Amino acid sequence: CQPPTDPLGLTTVLTSMTEANMCKHHTPPMEDADFVKQCEAFCAINGRQLGLPLVMGTTTFGFGFQDMRDLCVGGTEDNDVMRYNESEIAFCRSRSGALSSIETEAAAFVGAVEVFKAEQVALRAKMQARVNELQTELRSAEFQGEMDRAVDKMSVLRGKFQEFREESAGSGSSATEFKAAIDQVKDSGESLKRVMDASLLQFSEFLANCNQMYLGVGTQSEFLVDICSQANAACVDA
Repeated sequence: CQPPTDPLGLTTVLTSMTEANMCKHHTPPMEDADFVKQCEAFCAINGRQLGLPLVMGTTTFGFGFQDMRDLCVGGTEDNDVMRYNESEIAFCRSRSGALSSIETEAAAFVGAVEVFKAEQVALRAKMQARVNELQTELRSAEFQGEMDRAVDKMSVLRGKFQEFREESAGSGSSATEFKAAIDQVKDSGESLKRVMDASLLQFSEFLANCNQMYLGVGTQSEFLVDICSQANAACVDA
């Protein structure tokens, strides 16, 4: 049995059982479940089922090559079950990652926001501790004595608050990390916007043009595997 030729260069794979005997005469006899397993193995990509393996026939009946090809390859009819069009497949493949790109950038943005929230809590805790320290200082006997001796008491009090403001907002690792978290949120947000601007159009094109079932082929353009003969001993293209 010689695998049939195809005008699009698609190839048919023959198994070791193809010409050995009819399906029902194998030992043990082939069953429908065996067809499913071999079909799934043939269609798997690196051991993973990423497509839809389609078993055509059973242990008691099968189809000729042209009938199976017409079902798999299709044409231009709207009612085609599947289609094989390399340019359309390439177009859809190039746009299939659009949503994934948005999800990746969105996850990065959410992560940056979570870091910002954590730094915000840390800074708030530090500032609350500094407020408690300030209140303690203002009630201290040392500060009360300083105020008693001061001619411009408001200037002394204002200076103490100014010192508190500078220490709380302008120095320390918490303030630095908080500012870094703000910058990261800003950068992540801008990156997400850029990706969305570029990817939403591609995703819309994917939804509008890639809602078909396309035929998947192997590295050697193989699309069909002939496991064994059902009704007679004729080759698959007979």
